[in-house]
Amino acid sequence: MYLDDGLGGADEISQAHETSIVVQKVLKASGFLIAEDKCNWTPSQNVVWLGLVWQFDKGMVSVTERRLSKLLDTLNRIIHKIGKGEIHVSARFLASIIGQIISMQGAVGPVVRLRTRSMYECILYKASWNAHVLLNGRSLDEIIFWKENIEKNEWQRIAYC
Repeated sequence: MYLDDGLGGADEISQAHETSIVVQKVLKASGFLIAEDKCNWTPSQNVVWLGLVWQFDKGMVSVTERRLSKLLDTLNRIIHKIGKGEIHVSARFLASIIGQIISMQGAVGPVVRLRTRSMYECILYKASWNAHVLLNGRSLDEIIFWKENIEKNEWQRIAYC
């Protein structure tokens, strides 16, 4: 069994430190091997976790620049295809775009689900990831929406509290 990507918290730094020690002990006692080089057991109010920047001291969560750049590059690729008159893409490629957007929900909020519905509908009934899908007008609008908002840097300072 593998465990991955855990995060814990406490009201006081001393409590957070104690919790960290307890978690380490319980994992080791349960027989788990800990990849120490991938762990950060020191309490911190600012951390990058799951591609999001968590700033607990400010009550903020935002998307990393790397993740935004990757999505913008992918959106530019699909927009380039559309500009050349290609309105068919693979279901896999469109699902990749949707996944990148949905993975930002922790910072961006429910708009990710609202503004990916049409793209999702395009792939919903495809038999394979290699099948080609037709991008309809609503899905094109969603692609443009995300490109414009990322370029405006709208998703960098989103409060989560």
